[in-house]
Order: sequence, then C-alpha cells, then structure tokens
Amino acid sequence: MTFTQRLRAAPATCFYVFALLVTSATLAAASPAVRSELLHELSTNLTNLEHFPVRVIVLSAFWIDTVREAPVLIVFALVSVPVEDWLGTARWLIVFLSGHIGATLVTALGVYLWTDNGAHHQHLLHTVDVGVSYGLYAIAAILIYRLPRRWRIPYALLLILSLSLATFFEATFTDIGHLCAVGIGFACYPLTRDRPHTRVTA
Repeated sequence: MTFTQRLRAAPATCFYVFALLVTSATLAAASPAVRSELLHELSTNLTNLEHFPVRVIVLSAFWIDTVREAPVLIVFALVSVPVEDWLGTARWLIVFLSGHIGATLVTALGVYLWTDNGAHHQHLLHTVDVGVSYGLYAIAAILIYRLPRRWRIPYALLLILSLSLATFFEATFTDIGHLCAVGIGFACYPLTRDRPHTRVTA
C-alpha cells in the first residue's frame, strides 16, 4: 500500500491532525494572555468539568498545551494511521474516545480525591489539561494486537515501563492518566477479534 493509499484509509486521523494544526497555528498567533485564557477555558480541570463537562471533554482533544508540542502530531499520525487502516474508522474512534474520556475522568477523580473536593491544593482545580496524549496512548496500546506474538510482550513492557518511569519521577496526574489510557487500549482487544493480527507493513 502506498503512502497516499494509507492516508485515504485513515480519513479520521487526517482530519484530526489537520484540525490540531489549525488550532496550533491559532495558539501561535495569539498573545500569551489570550493563549492562557483559551487553554484554561478548554481544559478538563475539575472546575470546567463541573460546569461544562461535555464541552471541555470534546474540545480539549483539539488543542495542545503549547506550540512546542506540535511535533507530537507526527508521532500521533505514525501510530494512528495504521491503527485506523487496520480497525476501520468507527473502531478507531471508539478506542480514541475510550482512552481520551476514560483517562480524563480517572485523572479528574484523582484530583478530586487528592484535593478533597477543592479543600486543599486549590491550584489543581484550574490546571491546564488538554491534548491528544490520552487518545494517543490508547491507540498505541491497541496496536499491540497487530504485532506478531513474539513482539507483544516487549512492546507492552516498553509502553508501561516508560510511562511508569515518567510517573515515578514526575508523579503528575497526567502521567497517571497516560497509564490509564494504555490500560484502556489493552482492554479494547474485543474490537480486534475479527481483524488480522499480523505486522503492519508500509
């Protein structure tokens, strides 16, 4: 399959990356004050989830925290295109949304419990939490079922250990959300049962 054919087989990924490029350009053109206000309004922090849960869960996936993180879109495309081509757009979307929404809610619950519903560490109620990472890690995790069996355990260990190390040294709620997203991706195995479990070729 040629590069063009593979992109045509992953329309949702192409649309999503294009949308993220547009929003990244918007942030790059905005003043620091506008950028900060916009990201805080779209973040899935506890304050926004309490008042506008559906809006922020949806819209937070279409923005990245800083323009410097734009290169992560390359990683997203490299992982997401073969997964959408393999599973189909509908199943790809289920995996992505499961990772994004599930990890977001787990992270929010962690912040809720840690702050005792805002009684402590009140700055955590207004943090910026936007981006593609939860969906990305869920998609990266389900890709394990497309690999030959001999590569599945090393691949899973690489994902889990790299994120576990990040969580150990930084210990942020976002890092915990990444681990949760990987677990969600692994749990999406039923979506792969009638799909070929072989190595993706370019």
